[in-house]
This record gives sequence, C-alpha cells and structure tokens, in this order.
Amino acid sequence: MMINNHLFFGVILISTCLYSCNEINEASKEASNSAWKTERIYSNHVKDTFNISVQYPKEFHQDTLKNYPVVVLVDADLYFPLLAPIVHQYEEVGIWPAMILAGVGYGSLQRMDSLRNRDYLYPEALASDEISTPGGGENFYQFLTQELLPKLEKDGITNAKRILAGHSFGGYFSLYSSLRQAELQRYDFAGFIAASPSLWYRDFYLEKRFGEHDNLGEHKIFLSIGGAEDAEWSLKPFDQLLQILEPHAAGKNVHSQVYAGLGHMDVAMVSFLQGIGLFIISE
Repeated sequence: MMINNHLFFGVILISTCLYSCNEINEASKEASNSAWKTERIYSNHVKDTFNISVQYPKEFHQDTLKNYPVVVLVDADLYFPLLAPIVHQYEEVGIWPAMILAGVGYGSLQRMDSLRNRDYLYPEALASDEISTPGGGENFYQFLTQELLPKLEKDGITNAKRILAGHSFGGYFSLYSSLRQAELQRYDFAGFIAASPSLWYRDFYLEKRFGEHDNLGEHKIFLSIGGAEDAEWSLKPFDQLLQILEPHAAGKNVHSQVYAGLGHMDVAMVSFLQGIGLFIISE
C-alpha cells in the first residue's frame, strides 16, 4: 500500500498543530519584524504566488558587501519558523558561519498541504499512487532556478554555496532537482538535502531515472531516512537508490544517514541540521 502523503500531512497538521499553530504564528509575526522578512513573489513558471521568507545573518547590516551561503527550504510554512532561530543561534555561538535562510511557502499550513503535491512531484501521478497531482515539479524547479535564485543574486546577498533542502515530497523534489541540474549541466545548487524522500512515487520513478545517468554532476547529495519507517516502501527504496548513486559519485559526493528509531516526520529537522552543517562547513 502506498503512503498517501497528502492525507498523511493532513493528519500531521491536525494532530500536531491545532494546539501550537497559533503560538507559532504569533511568534513568527514577531520574529518577522526583526529576524526575517517575507514578500509575495509571482512565478511565471508555476502561475501562482509564493511567500518567500528570507532571514539574514545577524551580522548582515554590519557587512552588507559580503556574499553569504544560502539555504533554500521548501515546505517553509511548517519548517521555516522552526529552523530560522536555530540558524541564528548556531551563528551566534560559532557552530555555523553566517548564512541566509530562504523559505518558499504558501502563506498558511492549509495552502501548503493542498499545493505541495502540485509543486514537488514530477511527472504526473499514477492511479496506484492514490493521490491526484499534475506533476508540476519541473515548473517549480524552473521557478527556483530561473526566478528566485536570480532575484537573490540581484540583491547581492548570496554566493555559490547554495543548498536546497526538503522533506518527504519536498525531499523527492530536492532529489529531482539534483537530477535536473546534472542533466542540464548547471550549478545552481552546491548541495541537496533530501530528508525521507518519497521514493515510492510513480513506481520508483527517481530510482529509474538516476539509474540511467552516469554523470551526477559536481554537487553533493545528503539522503536521510528514519529507521522506523516502512521497510518495503521507504527503507528498501532508500537502500536501492544509494546503491545506484554511490558508484557514480565515487562515494565522495553522496552522503547518507539512517536515524535509528525515528519515524517519517521525526527526521526532517535533524536532517536539515546535519545536512546544512555537512555542506556549509565543508571546505
């Protein structure tokens, strides 16, 4: 039986957010006044408007001519308010260098839950996937690379060390983006974090696509999964994909982590932290 991420996220939103969403939203409003700014950007590729939240380093105003590494985070309505204060705290105590966190969201958890299927998956779903999606991942990829990143670069705030991070369907999209980047011989992102990616989608489409390519590009990939996830639909495809990726990359650009005892939703934040640390701090 396929894992229905749309229904799954609906359950997660109900079970985990009813109590805390108001508090998070209020905290986010306060933080946005000082720590980050949010603006709405229309995408010509997706034909929709996104909420782009950008948190600058604490030192940003003291050194405005400096270019910073940037982490682009999808599912930002859920994860940006959680990750943003950690990024600043790690910067303040010297665990991480100063960086920019850019979150791509929809304006609410409800809109995120209904539209992430449209934007993170490619190609169109099969009937066996038990979800309905047009497979708009390519349009969303073009939005990030042709619209969002150029805007950040025009603002003069990023350098070449850019990381794309996503979880579940977002993890699938991160992997898809790494594949498209290699195919197009581009270098928009230096690294891709795919936390518990939904590899089962469209009859293991990504596994088959990666198996067709010998050159994965010069970027890095960080794959993670929870050891308590479904053995057949999550852990087995994860191992199979690693067997495909590691020989092509000679092991140096592909990193993986199985978090023992953790479930699907447990791995998101710890994966972001480990992946960012791995890519931003390395060389």
